[in-house]
Amino acid sequence: MVSFIKTVAAGLALVSSASAVRITFVNQDDAPRKIVHWAAEAGLYPSAEIPERWVGPYETIHIDYPAPWWNGAFRSCKADQVCHHPAVRAEVCLNCNEGRNWFDVSAVDNHTDNTGIHFIRANDKPYDDDGWSGCVEFPCPTCYLYPNDERTKRPTYGDLTVEMKG
Repeated sequence: MVSFIKTVAAGLALVSSASAVRITFVNQDDAPRKIVHWAAEAGLYPSAEIPERWVGPYETIHIDYPAPWWNGAFRSCKADQVCHHPAVRAEVCLNCNEGRNWFDVSAVDNHTDNTGIHFIRANDKPYDDDGWSGCVEFPCPTCYLYPNDERTKRPTYGDLTVEMKG
């Protein structure tokens, strides 16, 4: 019984030690952009809703996502656009599966959308095959293009940066 209690206590300590992940959003446009989030549906990593945020022209903002994890996606649009149209989106699972941050840019809904999110990258890795996902211009081979595509990226434990333009 004592070992069971120690095991449960150790597991709770591990979950509570997971820190919030910061995502930096960089607006590379001369117009404000709205970031719309939606959490993944109930499942392995149920997640809190994140309110929409605005990023001014050529501004950078930081959003701290809640610990112990956040699983979902987000899109970006200009003030005169509708953010829920079929568009490129970033998908993340933060502090998921061995405490790692999984991420990708998904163009599954629209392979040619060049008006929102272009890149998501791990701040602790260089621009190489494992450090980023996305395109300068869509479509391209460095984003998630089809369901069950194997382009999901897995940084270690660091924060992420999202680049938006178009």
